[in-house]
Amino acid sequence: PFELTFDMIFKDDQSFDLAVKSGVFTPQLFAELYKIPVEKVLGVIEYPPARAIKATIARIRPAGSLGETDVYGAQQHAPLLT
Repeated sequence: PFELTFDMIFKDDQSFDLAVKSGVFTPQLFAELYKIPVEKVLGVIEYPPARAIKATIARIRPAGSLGETDVYGAQQHAPLLT
């Protein structure tokens, strides 16, 4: 309930390798996109067996708490589309 993880899964090895080699997916990127301090980005890792890059950030509010608007974290991907 205190963290939100994004899984960016790529359709093939070539796309995954290109994304990894680009160096775009960094803690700084997620801090900028989600307007949080970089210290709140808990990790960005590459997971080749799934052709995925995973990023985890600390939630502003715990899931399900008063004022929290997305208990499942299902509506948080929009900044990644920019």
